[in-house]
Amino acid sequence: MTKTRQRELNLLRYVPSSSPVHRMWAGTKIVGLVTLGVATFAKPQWTTIAIVACAAVLLRLAARLPRGVLGHPPLWIWWGIGLYTGLSFLAFGKPNVHIAGATVGLGGLLDSLRFTAIGLVLVVLGMLVGWTTQLADIAQAVDRLAAPARAVRLPVDEVVLAIGLSVRCLPLITSDVTVLRGAWRVRAPVVRLSLRDRIQEIRDLLVAVIVSALRRAREMAEAIDARGGPRSPYRQTSVRLGAPDAVALALIAATVALIVAL
Repeated sequence: MTKTRQRELNLLRYVPSSSPVHRMWAGTKIVGLVTLGVATFAKPQWTTIAIVACAAVLLRLAARLPRGVLGHPPLWIWWGIGLYTGLSFLAFGKPNVHIAGATVGLGGLLDSLRFTAIGLVLVVLGMLVGWTTQLADIAQAVDRLAAPARAVRLPVDEVVLAIGLSVRCLPLITSDVTVLRGAWRVRAPVVRLSLRDRIQEIRDLLVAVIVSALRRAREMAEAIDARGGPRSPYRQTSVRLGAPDAVALALIAATVALIVAL
């Protein structure tokens, strides 16, 4: 049982702690994540990736998360990255290197590695926000950050409700996938699966997850209608920024300034 839990992939599940990152307002984390994401895509260079990665490491150390909090990613993720990198290598392009009289272009490989690194860094930042933030606080922070949009009559309440429900349902979907996959493994014969069997398993799991998600969506819609329709319950909440928020905002500003300068 312990081994099974250690092998689960932990995504967007709150990890309780009393670290400064946990005490930080959720809106500060969202602003930082969006700011660093925009800065990274605006200047997708290796120096930018290194700077954002250092900021992620500092956040990880300040969060005091336990070792192995991520779990073990499925093997197919690494196979997918390897296949993508191999196909990108076939694109060639500059710069060229000469090996045994042949000219080989590394442009496609370097570009794929760069964008893979960007994706991994941003995913790590997102997971750090999920591990250190209660799901209810994310919707509350989005409601406060989107408050100016109400002046131009944008549907802020509906958007906040959709974001809140989506964030809350992500752990439920991952739990459903784990349960369904475990049930399939128990009922399946103890033999080595072929590629066709694995594709069949993935297809069956997707169908079962879609059916479960539709069932949960119907139940939530009925519950929302029974309570008077969609409305935001966060508008009356107050926000108090502390020292961790000030330090985080200063770090974000310094990171963006360093990205622009280099």
